[in-house]
Amino acid sequence: MFHLSKSKHINFARLMETADSFLGLIPELKRQRRIKRIYRVLKLFCLSVVALFLILLILFSAEILSFTGLYGQAVSGKANLEQAIVFSKQNKFGEAIALARAAENNFNVSIDSLDQIKNNQFIGRFSFVASQFNGLESLLVSARFLSKAVYGGAGFGKSLESSLSGDKKLNFFKIQSGGKA
Repeated sequence: MFHLSKSKHINFARLMETADSFLGLIPELKRQRRIKRIYRVLKLFCLSVVALFLILLILFSAEILSFTGLYGQAVSGKANLEQAIVFSKQNKFGEAIALARAAENNFNVSIDSLDQIKNNQFIGRFSFVASQFNGLESLLVSARFLSKAVYGGAGFGKSLESSLSGDKKLNFFKIQSGGKA
């Protein structure tokens, strides 16, 4: 570090260069330490977020499974309802009645599952989640009423078909005025 010249005097020029090089290294070391500290803090933060996510996943696993069951029932209810409407259009009222009743049962099971999820105290405290569940409940209730309407319409179509005694080309104008009442 300190080199004495042949004259046994201190070489101040060399000493100044050495001091400047050390001063240049000090901020570099501080910067590296600061970066290491930041990485440690970020690593700790990421690990805590992952741990929190895993804890919430474990706590809400029952509700997640209930929600997947709710979704499955709602989708099968929708498929049953669509198929019942298709059968009603094709004048297959017996199949339409059965599928409309199955759709209604699917929607009833979905509504019951949603009520169980909504009764969770932790979920009920979040107004955003509660409002989304209320909207979902309204959708499921209206789908249930729609399936009841298809059931009633298919039942009416079946009774009308049986009263017409197989004459499918009969329309409103061909019916006697006494039979229209």
